[in-house]
Amino acid sequence: MPRTKTLFLVAAAAGLFGCAHAGVKKVSDCGEVPVEQRLQCAACTVQNDVPGAGSAYEYRPDNDPSNRCVKL
Repeated sequence: MPRTKTLFLVAAAAGLFGCAHAGVKKVSDCGEVPVEQRLQCAACTVQNDVPGAGSAYEYRPDNDPSNRCVKL
């Protein structure tokens, strides 16, 4: 029984933490996304550095290419 419980916990943890990049909010974190998406990531998240902008953006590399830069 303990082995089954251990396997379940490992599988659950892999499901929860399997995606290393759920959403990127800082330009400095764009290094976590695939190489071919880093420019788009930086263009999206640099908007968060504008003082007084009021809205935040998040780059989601797993989304459809037309919907990766998401306004929060």
